[in-house]
Order: sequence, then C-alpha cells, then structure tokens
Amino acid sequence: MKKIFYVAICFLVTYYGNSQTAEEFINHGLSLYVSGDFQGAITEYSKALKVDRKSARAYNYRGLAKMKLYDLADYKKALEIDSTAQVYNRNMGFERTALINHEVIPDFSKAIKNDPKYAEAYYNRGVVKYCYENYKGAIDDWTKAIQVNPKYVDAYNDRGLAKSIYQQFKGAIDDWTKAIEIDPKNVNAYNNRAVLNYNHQKYRVAIDDWTKVIQIDPKLAFAYINRGLAKIATKDYQGALEDETKAIEINSKSKVAYNNRGFAKSMLLDYKGAIEDYNKAIEIEPKYPEAYSNRGVAKIKSGQKDEGCSDLRKAEKLGFPGAFQQIKENCE
Repeated sequence: MKKIFYVAICFLVTYYGNSQTAEEFINHGLSLYVSGDFQGAITEYSKALKVDRKSARAYNYRGLAKMKLYDLADYKKALEIDSTAQVYNRNMGFERTALINHEVIPDFSKAIKNDPKYAEAYYNRGVVKYCYENYKGAIDDWTKAIQVNPKYVDAYNDRGLAKSIYQQFKGAIDDWTKAIEIDPKNVNAYNNRAVLNYNHQKYRVAIDDWTKVIQIDPKLAFAYINRGLAKIATKDYQGALEDETKAIEINSKSKVAYNNRGFAKSMLLDYKGAIEDYNKAIEIEPKYPEAYSNRGVAKIKSGQKDEGCSDLRKAEKLGFPGAFQQIKENCE
C-alpha cells in the first residue's frame, strides 16, 4: 500500500497590532494572498518591514507567501497524497533548493528572533525543513512550537510524521494520540496513526482508526480505500469489497479502489467481476502495473492463460516486482 500521510498546513494565524502603517501593508498583503497574488503579497509585507523591521507577523506572512510562490505548499500536499512525491523535491535541483533556503527560512527565522514566542513561525519553518527532508530540523521546530503552544494540533500531527520517517515509531504514535486528545475529530491524526499501524501489520488497530475517520467524515474515499486494504490483510474480502465499492461511489476515478475491489473479487472467486474492475483501473491509468499483474492472474485462473500471461509480461515491462515470479509459475 502507498503510504498516504495527510499533514495539515496552518496558513492563517491570529495577529496583533504593530504600527498602524505596517498593519495597513500587512492587511493589504493578506488580501492579495487570499486572492492568489503571492508576489503582490510579498511586496506588501516587504513594505510593512520597511516601516517596522521588528514585525514578526510581516516576516511570517512573507515566508508563507514565498512558500506558495515557490510551490512548497503544492509539494507538501503531494507528499500528503503520495510519499513518493519526494522525487519532485529532488527534481527541483540545487539552485532552487538554495533559493528556498535563502529566501523562505530566513523570514521565519527573523520572525522568531523578533518574537521568540511566535509558535506559528516555528511551525512554518518546520514545514519548509520537512519539505527539504531536514526531518531533524523540522522535529526541533515543531517541538519548539509545542513548547510555546501545548495545544498546537498541527505541530503534533506533523512531528509525528517526521518521527515516523526517522523510525521513532512510538514517538510518532504518541504525537498522533496527543493530537487526537486535543482534537477528537482530527482526521489527519487518525489516518496517520492507522497507516503506521497498518505498516506494522496491526491491521485491526488500523481498521479501528479508519472507521473513526469514516464516522467523522463519511465522504473521504481514501479512508474506505485504506480500510479495505486492511480488511484484505485480515482476509475479510467481503468487507473489503464493500469498502472499495463505497470509495468508488465517492470517487469514480480511483484506480486504486477498482484495483483493490478487483483483488477482493478474485479472492471471492468472482474472476469475471475482478477482470472488469482491473479493466476499469487500467482505463483510468493505462500504465498501472499492479492492475495488469492482478488481471493477468485472474485471467489465468479463469482459463485465459495466453491473455493472462500477456498481462503479466506487460506488468513486468512496467516494472512491477511481483510479475517475474508469476510468469515463472504460470507462463513457462
């Protein structure tokens, strides 16, 4: 299963007065930020800093606008959906990484220098460090944010993710549990805790957390998809089929839900139905190696050996690691 971590980003924070003129620039910058004019917002925050060089808010907001301008927020969202999006980070190149380090982090650092109790600035600097795989630095900043504000749910949630990458699994679980204690309806924390437990084969514990996510928001397709995978792992194939069907009802373009439901149908010996689901997954994503592999197996089991072996070879060509063994067992 892909490790899907959903991590919140806090872009709007409470603000308090500086000099009136600086406030006017900051408020105008906020309006531009909300409208999507990030460069304009940066200009306004810079004007505010010319009036008040110690405005922690102006530095913090300018850093946030730069994050949007340099697509950091989009990259972070990509990571929430698919941890393999780190490839995007590496592809940005050293020049752009240096630009971020020189343009974004210093704004948050100056905000912290001017207001050492500015929890949001620590949090936001941690986000930048996390996006550039400086996980220890991110953990340190989120820890500081929590020290300033012990109820900072996003900081607990994100620190848990960084700890899990660092293989500090108990610490990660503790952070997500604390986030849930503060906010019992925090979907991200339940999901992150479920994913980690799933990865450690604690499937029933993971199912409980994804069930809680569904109770909080019944329209989240990913929760049904992931709970369905956990049910497959516990051999509850009928339950998995029902979950993946629900996911498809919510998102009819989910290749993963069709693939998973196809697998559940195969395990229930409904090979015709399974092949139909794999067909749909491949229609959505023509280069989906796992669906080709699964469809190949289903075809072989339903007596279509030649077509099945063709699918397995296609899966192998697309780089699916399990295809070679299936070809060896069924096609040679």
